[in-house]
Amino acid sequence: MSSEKFVIPSQIPWDSLKGKELEECLYWLIDAMGGKDLEWRIGGKGAGAADQGRDLECSFYSSNPEGDLRKEKWWVEAKGRTGTVEPSEVKDSVTNLEAESGIDVFVVATNTQFSNPTHEWVRKWQKKHMNPRVRLWERPTLERLSSVFPSVAVRLFSKALTAQGKLEVARARLWNYSSLIDEPTLSELWKNRQTLDWRSESLLALIISEAGNGNLSTRPWATITNSEGLHRTLATALHNFLFLALRAEATGTKQFPVIDGVAYLILAGIDVLGAERVSKLCEEVLEGKDETVNRPAVREIILAPVLQTLAKQVGDVCVSDCSRVISDPILLKQDEVKNYWYRIVKKTAHDSDDERKEFLIIENSIEPCKVGFAVDKKQMCPIRNLSNPEKDVHAALAVMKTIIRARKPKSRGDNPP
Repeated sequence: MSSEKFVIPSQIPWDSLKGKELEECLYWLIDAMGGKDLEWRIGGKGAGAADQGRDLECSFYSSNPEGDLRKEKWWVEAKGRTGTVEPSEVKDSVTNLEAESGIDVFVVATNTQFSNPTHEWVRKWQKKHMNPRVRLWERPTLERLSSVFPSVAVRLFSKALTAQGKLEVARARLWNYSSLIDEPTLSELWKNRQTLDWRSESLLALIISEAGNGNLSTRPWATITNSEGLHRTLATALHNFLFLALRAEATGTKQFPVIDGVAYLILAGIDVLGAERVSKLCEEVLEGKDETVNRPAVREIILAPVLQTLAKQVGDVCVSDCSRVISDPILLKQDEVKNYWYRIVKKTAHDSDDERKEFLIIENSIEPCKVGFAVDKKQMCPIRNLSNPEKDVHAALAVMKTIIRARKPKSRGDNPP
């Protein structure tokens, strides 16, 4: 998959990227490229601390065919401009390096461009000097690198990410940091689900994020793929469950989204693939190839929490209208019980993606308003009929203010009026 699908470079505010902002962009870009020992020499020109010819310095390590590591020392200088960088700025920076030793690569980066004479001068200088190797990074270079390393856009320019880029972020956050994406991003990706390129790792990341931050009945992610895609995603989830659960615990996040997400995939798998095929897949996880692994322990650690969660959920739903068994829900809330099966019911073209719930509202036109609004048969309740408050913010807030004054208790010990 081309990384160009992840970022829209034109959405990055290059024209205003100067000074500290450009340096920060370069810092995270070099970090994403694999730079080590990264030092941002904050406080250069005009800030009371000389930067000694660079804004950033770092090291890159590469291995030779014999396996030995080779270290390259980089210096990076930022030149934020509104127009073409002055040739003298580059010449002075490069010339000053002749007094330094041990520098392998010197990068001069700008949010705009360098002139042709500047490029030519650097080429001539490089012919006479083996080190350092001078590289000029202009806006096209920064755009290309930002597309290759979308994590920079995630940190600094989230609006520049495409939907595919946000899906890649969701995948990377789960697998690299045990972090989940938020509900608004889940909603956006759901709306774009038919245009995205899917991998089992990405789909699993969204399912676990949905289990933690969203609603699987509203966005039934397992239904967007075919049976083979579901099989691959479930296999990925089962084989990596222990890794994801332990990583979540190690990073201080909760394990329940991982457990709930995998339980959901088993539910969908039973429905689409059949109980026998899912059972076989679970047994494959237990069998494995490593004979030193304690199989009963694996069953206890991996399958027990997932299947116990799923059994309790299905039990909550099944007994909710049972004439034989009466029980309070163990795991699910009442609204979750009501909409549980929507988790595995595919949305069709006729189903709206509007995630707002519909409510039945009955208003007695004879009764007066307790708050004091002037209501009658024609003038209905102003708060329940406030359908588009953003269109008249002042009026909407005035209604809410009236309610607050009437309903707010004077102290926590008082009951609301």
